[in-house]
Amino acid sequence: MCGENGCSNPTISPVSSYNLLFLTQTSLFVKNNLLSFFFFLAAGTPLWAQQDLLLSHLPDQWQFNQVNPAAFPTEKRFVLALPGLGLDGGHSGTATLSDFYKRENDRNLLDFTGLIDRLESFNYLSYRQSIETAGLGFRLGGKGKTALTLGHAIRFQADAFYLRELPELLWTGNAAFIGQTIEIAPRVAAFDWHELQLGISSTLGPVRLGVKVKRLMGVSALQTDPKAQSATVYTDPDIYQLSLNTDFGVYSAGIISAIDTAGLGFRVLANEFQNQPQRTNGGWSTDWGVQLKVNERLQFFASALDMRASIRWKEADYYYSRGNYDYEGAVLPGTDLINGVEGLDFNGKLDTLNDVFGFRRFSLDDLKSTVSGRYFLGGHYQFSERWRLAASFFHESRLYQSISAGGVSAHFRPLKWIEVGALFSFNDATGNKLGAQLSLQPGFARFFLATDDVAGIIAPFHTSRVQLRTGMALVF
Repeated sequence: MCGENGCSNPTISPVSSYNLLFLTQTSLFVKNNLLSFFFFLAAGTPLWAQQDLLLSHLPDQWQFNQVNPAAFPTEKRFVLALPGLGLDGGHSGTATLSDFYKRENDRNLLDFTGLIDRLESFNYLSYRQSIETAGLGFRLGGKGKTALTLGHAIRFQADAFYLRELPELLWTGNAAFIGQTIEIAPRVAAFDWHELQLGISSTLGPVRLGVKVKRLMGVSALQTDPKAQSATVYTDPDIYQLSLNTDFGVYSAGIISAIDTAGLGFRVLANEFQNQPQRTNGGWSTDWGVQLKVNERLQFFASALDMRASIRWKEADYYYSRGNYDYEGAVLPGTDLINGVEGLDFNGKLDTLNDVFGFRRFSLDDLKSTVSGRYFLGGHYQFSERWRLAASFFHESRLYQSISAGGVSAHFRPLKWIEVGALFSFNDATGNKLGAQLSLQPGFARFFLATDDVAGIIAPFHTSRVQLRTGMALVF
């Protein structure tokens, strides 16, 4: 985040991500223009997208129920789920968080010199975070060994898309685009919510079926309007006339209270972030799962998660900017604007420019945010008492780019209560990755730590993806 003494590396959490998205009232960005706001709205920090591949390879952990509601610990009657955390995300291509910054005079300054060369023409970012606060599970007696589960989670989902020209304009200014019309508007959808879960599962012969019903209660949301997502810049090659045109809309629930673009710089007045869910911002979703036990060594599973999941926001705002502006001889000094160089002077032309980018505010009583559906298919094979093999495939229907991934893993128990594992995975967005897992099961306690990408944990600012999953439970 940025403050009076400069910038520090951002942490991975919804709150810090929002602070970067809006950069409100910070001295370093007082001189930023509205285009800078749009950029950080979409790409102020790399965002991520949850897959939980390695978790789907850990059937002995209670959190496996989060990727397959049919699962329940074998021969156990009662489970008390303790807090767990899952986060995962990536940026398309090879861009990393370190590409956004450089160190100068004991300050972290934004520096896109290395970033621009590593960006693709079309860039995607995504982030998923899940905090499972508590849960219960208990198996009923009788035939079928039916089990009931209860749980609560706090989740965050963000997806963004932007063109390479956006950071390039911000860093080099418009001189590099003379004679070209470039599109710079990002597309963003980000929201967080609380989730109450009620599940049931039962065994029918070799098959175990499960379903989970979830009540969603929204906290806050921000998303661009798919029908108004254009902002273009054109510089005439003969007379250097700068033309700016916008047809851009942003929906907000519980985040923005005003957007002021006076004086070319921007200032987003953010509401205090709501930390409590609102019952009026509600929705429903379901998880479905199945397990097939072929024999004592081999079993398969499949699941469909967050089916038809959406949240309706009953109190929201819509901010709309539409206009055009022509000015002869204008040059946007991108580098100076980004890092807040003092003394920038646009010779009194700023009020007119503000008229172009001025947002109008409209109140809404219905806004919809859609949770991405996720699908798993896989199997586990107990090769011996100490060795186990697993494989799974994953697909998520995201807003701007669907993603598919798969992986195979091997797991070894040096002791009865310790298991370690290694995963090789492939991802059509971020490439091949190596993962690792540690599980501890002393007595009735269970704990695990897993990542689909070891490199992202060791050096999170030098990789295009970070993923982590951990959880605890007491199983009786």
